Amino acid sequence: MNKLTILSNDDDWEALYVNSKLAFQSHHVRIYDLKEFTPIESIVKLATPGDIYDLLADWGQFPTDLSLEEVLCAENWRELGS
Repeated sequence: MNKLTILSNDDDWEALYVNSKLAFQSHHVRIYDLKEFTPIESIVKLATPGDIYDLLADWGQFPTDLSLEEVLCAENWRELGS
């Protein structure tokens, strides 16, 4: 069973994390994007935190080598940019 988390600012860019690993990112994560990750235990949609949203504007996409927990810590993004 997979645990899915969608990070979204309800604006322009979303990311789908499956079991804390980035699986997909695009302008929108749609219901049909989830079918390959069945069976699904849970789906959670989180608002992209403001400081992460600002960094996302600079980076253009979510970092592919960070877990969901690492992405939610803005300091990790700053370290990647160093």
